[in-house]
Amino acid sequence: MGVLRNARIGIVGAIILGAGYLPLSLFASMRRGLAEMASVSFSLYLTHFPLLILFGAIWPRQFVLIGIAVLISSSVFGRIFETRTRDVRHWISHIFRYGNAAQKEA
Repeated sequence: MGVLRNARIGIVGAIILGAGYLPLSLFASMRRGLAEMASVSFSLYLTHFPLLILFGAIWPRQFVLIGIAVLISSSVFGRIFETRTRDVRHWISHIFRYGNAAQKEA
């Protein structure tokens, strides 16, 4: 079991390392899909482990189903929360501008 797991880790690492040397023009046709995936990247980073635990408890040893469920759930989470990032940035900058103005008046 340990050897097989280490082999998988090594293969994934080699694929990631090899992808770093690919010309970017190969990804031009996938630009829209990659941009869509990148838009939920933080949500995937934030939610993937708890979702893996949850879906692993619901569907033990159903790795493909668990992976698909994690990707879909993270994507929905990203659509709900990450689409508001610009609004939140604007709101925070407004607070800081208002806070700075209030400090100058005092």
